Amino acid sequence: MDEAAEERVRDELGRGSYLLFNYAGHGSYNPDSPEKGALYLWEATKGKSEVKKLTASQLESLVHNAPLTFCLSEQLLGGSYYLPSHSSG
Repeated sequence: MDEAAEERVRDELGRGSYLLFNYAGHGSYNPDSPEKGALYLWEATKGKSEVKKLTASQLESLVHNAPLTFCLSEQLLGGSYYLPSHSSG
């Protein structure tokens, strides 16, 4: 995926066809509540640009039923968190 716009990332991951998700960009980490860690994504709509957050819990919801087996997050000026693996059954 060339462009990491928030809506596109949600759409692509929501399709459930990825085995690997690698994000290199800006983000945040909350050691007390890792689910609140976030990837910062760019969004441009109606001539207005802004940074949107995609939290770890939102990301987990997007890929909950997907065959995603690996998530790597390389964040600038932030921490890192893991996406707990899930299994069906």
